[in-house]
Amino acid sequence: MYDWDGAALIRALRDRALGGFRQNVIVELEESFRGNGHITEQEPLGDGMIRLAVQSSMRERIAGGTIDEDEIDWLLQSLGTPDLVEFGANPDRVSTGGE
Repeated sequence: MYDWDGAALIRALRDRALGGFRQNVIVELEESFRGNGHITEQEPLGDGMIRLAVQSSMRERIAGGTIDEDEIDWLLQSLGTPDLVEFGANPDRVSTGGE
């Protein structure tokens, strides 16, 4: 519902979409989110940039055969980035480990 968006959660709490929260608790939660980087002023990365960042950080493992790009795409899709198919992901070719 809030798609990992700390700011959206705080807005919903303030709008009383989720009942039972006192205002001081909402303020403390927002301060905690900001202090831990869960709410920032930066625009979120798009799916393509997330994919490139993950592939870059995993390049040694990709080169060593520990994981391949299709498996990375499958993992990212599992985490809620369904638009990755546009960027070359092919979930039909990815093993989920249970096959």
